[in-house]
Amino acid sequence: MAQQAGYLVYLRPIITRGGKVAFVFPGLDGLAKGEVDSVSRYFGLTAPIKTEGEGLLNDALAIFNSCSILDNSLKKLGIYPDMNAGHSLGEWLAGYSSELAEASSVKDLIDVLNPKTFELKDSKFIAIGTGLKEITPLIAGIPNIYVSNDNCPHQVILCGSNTALEELVPQLKAKQIFHQILPFQSGFHSPFVADKLDLILAGMEKVQFQPTKIPLWSATTLMPYPSDQQAIRQLSAEHLVQPVRFRELTEKLYDEGVRFFIQVGTGGLIGFIDDTLKGKAFSTLASSVVTRSALAQLQRVVAALFVEGKRWRWIFWRYKII
Repeated sequence: MAQQAGYLVYLRPIITRGGKVAFVFPGLDGLAKGEVDSVSRYFGLTAPIKTEGEGLLNDALAIFNSCSILDNSLKKLGIYPDMNAGHSLGEWLAGYSSELAEASSVKDLIDVLNPKTFELKDSKFIAIGTGLKEITPLIAGIPNIYVSNDNCPHQVILCGSNTALEELVPQLKAKQIFHQILPFQSGFHSPFVADKLDLILAGMEKVQFQPTKIPLWSATTLMPYPSDQQAIRQLSAEHLVQPVRFRELTEKLYDEGVRFFIQVGTGGLIGFIDDTLKGKAFSTLASSVVTRSALAQLQRVVAALFVEGKRWRWIFWRYKII
């Protein structure tokens, strides 16, 4: 109970007040070394896809397996989201959680991302510590540079040619704007891969989709996924060409009533959401972190949801973790 402007205000938990829960799934930033073996053993879960070798495809499949185990463990506890969303590759992981596609179909989707097909030698990604409003005037007059990820008010990622970055970087330094060139050359989420759209669509023809059982929100359209198979294929392909509008998607989900965001896996989405919704009533928590076991972190998720008004199986919350 708190006093404000002479009136007594009763502070009720956000879920009790009708707040919805969203699962958000990371992209390749989910490679941070959070373990999942503890929850896998506890719930008797196995990875849905076998991985072997090295490289981008294997990394993507490893993230898929980890997120799948965490997603299923949350659901075994009775924690189901009102909606799912993802960031870049994470949108397909969210699709698996929403039952948009079976594991084999998600693997087929990931296989479409063969790095050799999309390798670009004259482009790089650059992370910039400022927002879209600030960066847009700086790149307006520079050819061949595009917004690839609008993550939050204080981070965007651009994809540009080497020449474009040579022109942009001195301006960033002059304005003392933090920036870092990233070691990726794929050109995804930019017009650099637009000429590969037909190839991507052809690669998706064998992928079987179905209507989602949990609403899946797109970071491309800022709307729920369509139900038509061909429309889903088209959107899944365009997702690789269009920018990731995660900041806007976060705002949209909040407008739809989401007040508790659970990041399924490791990564930076919690930070993006915190930055975007700063000053509003909401809660965020990752289901996996590098500083403790996944089982211990899952207990923290359970406890946080309980505090915010969620009720379910008590036995797991009371279980002592060594």
